[in-house]
Amino acid sequence: MRKTMRFATGGLVFTLGLGGCSTPTSAPASGPTVEATRRALDTQVDQDLSRLNELQVITSGRLLVDLPAEDTACYGVPCPGSSWVQPYWDERAHQADRLHKLADVAAATVSNVTRGDHTKSEADAALAALNALHLVQGASLVEAQPANSLNCYNLPCPSDIAAADDATALHVAEVFAIVDAAKRSGL
Repeated sequence: MRKTMRFATGGLVFTLGLGGCSTPTSAPASGPTVEATRRALDTQVDQDLSRLNELQVITSGRLLVDLPAEDTACYGVPCPGSSWVQPYWDERAHQADRLHKLADVAAATVSNVTRGDHTKSEADAALAALNALHLVQGASLVEAQPANSLNCYNLPCPSDIAAADDATALHVAEVFAIVDAAKRSGL
């Protein structure tokens, strides 16, 4: 059911539709099997994002679907009954497959990476390389933070800062290695 409100201000009348997406009046094009498949897909996406987070290299955001803004006009998903429902789920399934491959590649790659010549200052470039895969939206690099020490007036000691920078540089190297391995795997 759609509700409207009318506001009058200075001789103008504005009409606002409330309720966002309305429920379609026709029978839904989904059934128990379709809904179960979609729930399983969402579960797999959540598990793969968690697998990426467990590596403690990046904190992953959410699965990126490459569709126009109209496809997610109802709070991040297509409005029920719209023509975007099937394209949305098709694209989500395609991206979920790619995400699963990325999680597999990342798990296999991270344990074999050394810092090499990478530095903490390359963090933005590493995230840009990850974002260029057009797969995960809102990922950020896990940056090591030096602890405060009583030996350094309750501030981080220079050696602790250097160790934290080295740990972050390793994460930068890991992201570059993951992206490289993902590209080599055809992702």
